[in-house]
Amino acid sequence: MKNPTEEQGMRNCGIRDSVARVRHLVWLENQLNQNIFVNETQAAERLEQFQSEETFYQSLSFDSISAFGANAAIIHYSPKAKTAATITKTGLYLLDAGAQYLDGTTDVTRTHVFGNVTNDQKKAYTLVLQGSIDLANAVFPYGTYGRNIDILARAPLFKNYMNYNHGTGHGIGHYLSVHEGPSFISMGYSSSDIPLADGMVFSDEPGFYLPQQFGIRLETGIIVKNYTVPVNYVNSSVQFLHFDLLTYVPFERDLIVCEMLTIEQKEWLNWYHQQTQDKIKNLLRTQEERDYLQRKTEPIQC
Repeated sequence: MKNPTEEQGMRNCGIRDSVARVRHLVWLENQLNQNIFVNETQAAERLEQFQSEETFYQSLSFDSISAFGANAAIIHYSPKAKTAATITKTGLYLLDAGAQYLDGTTDVTRTHVFGNVTNDQKKAYTLVLQGSIDLANAVFPYGTYGRNIDILARAPLFKNYMNYNHGTGHGIGHYLSVHEGPSFISMGYSSSDIPLADGMVFSDEPGFYLPQQFGIRLETGIIVKNYTVPVNYVNSSVQFLHFDLLTYVPFERDLIVCEMLTIEQKEWLNWYHQQTQDKIKNLLRTQEERDYLQRKTEPIQC
């Protein structure tokens, strides 16, 4: 994507979609705190309502994956109204959803908890988060393929004998397909694959799935951009690339084991949450929503 208007559209719709996600979380937390039953399909429908209230909304970009508890361990789970699980304060809730706006396309996943959490869930979430951060924070030379950096997202899991059975990132079109080639971030190989280049948009979505128990996925929109090497580096003639962010939805602090994070990962996480504050706080509708965002983006302290 070399068109600056398209790139700005992807940035703008990513911010608006993030606003809808935070408003949805406030609503869902309130329902649970008031002991109002909400199931997977009802939660997805309410998110669509919040998205539809944002400027330029046209439709969902795919059928939302709204999955609670053991259902979240099914990677491509599709909730049905008659069999939808009720979301409670005991278990993890995974919500993978996106929208088509006239100025761009979104695809975001976060995993949430509203009450009790186990040590195994917290450890798994933190490992997935570490991989998500390490990929988002990567710097790499021009000519790099997605398959060359996929390991950054998997390495924390690999060190704990864990993995996920899907790609780490797919291309996202501009008001087009939410899964757009030819490039991707995955361990696989394709003869049609091309190197990463300035303007390409991807998802950053490592995960972990424990059958019949829980599933975790963290998906953030990222865009490849040229990286300016500091002048004090002698190899500054080589063109490097990095990722800018398109998604600003808080990570779940109640699922993070701070002591597992490296100093660099903790600094990135606190920076990301400050960016989230700066980008969307003033776009939220109510003081309750702004207070929720403030609470969820407080700096992580070990």
